[in-house]
Amino acid sequence: MSNACFFGKSVTENSLRMIREAGFSICEVFFDAPMEYDEAFFPILREVVGDMKVHSIHGMSSQFEPQLFSISARQKAAAMDVFINTLAQGRRLGAKYYVMHGPMLNGGSMKNIAYARIAPIIADIARVCKEEGLLLAWENVSWCLFNRPEFIGGIREYADHPDLYFTLDIKQAARTGADPFDFLEAMGDRCVNVHLCDFSRAENGVTLGLPGRRSFDFARLFATLEGKGYTGPAIVEVYSDAYDNYEELFQSARELTML
Repeated sequence: MSNACFFGKSVTENSLRMIREAGFSICEVFFDAPMEYDEAFFPILREVVGDMKVHSIHGMSSQFEPQLFSISARQKAAAMDVFINTLAQGRRLGAKYYVMHGPMLNGGSMKNIAYARIAPIIADIARVCKEEGLLLAWENVSWCLFNRPEFIGGIREYADHPDLYFTLDIKQAARTGADPFDFLEAMGDRCVNVHLCDFSRAENGVTLGLPGRRSFDFARLFATLEGKGYTGPAIVEVYSDAYDNYEELFQSARELTML
């Protein structure tokens, strides 16, 4: 489970403690504020994580990730400093992957997010991750540049970095109107992380919910992942307005293990 499920309801350290005490053995750490990237905050994180395995970390992307792609060298350098601090915190926690949103979609900046310009930056970010002890797992996000399955082929055509991997996010795929399985197919053997959320579609759009509470076929997802040889975890990551109480959240996650 990711502590992102508690965003706005509980601070990071308390959320991670609840996840551990609820019996989960694997987590994703979602950092909420810059103070949490600092080495001084590590003892707090280490204590609450306990014996859980930290599979991945996830920065509060809007705080620095868009600036990694800036045309301003000064802005980019400042963002890189924050990024490296974030990776260092992940390394201390024993995380294997850094989950990245990447550039946000802004209508006036389309000329700056072409494949030819973005791909070398992505390759450089993947390199920095590797040097800092983690691997890059770029996540599909409805409001960011990577929001459609075919984008993967386009970016890999320009810079097929061997250490570029992907995170499949079910809710974000649904919000784009795409089939999550199309994203999974495009990711191929580079999918190393999966974010679980349920959803149902209607004429007025997509309604998100706790796993097993809407209509997404999780049994098919798990079978597909197994068929592709996927060995990583499937991490529950829902919006905090998807549930009324914590036990409801934890119970929906436990029920997934019975599929």
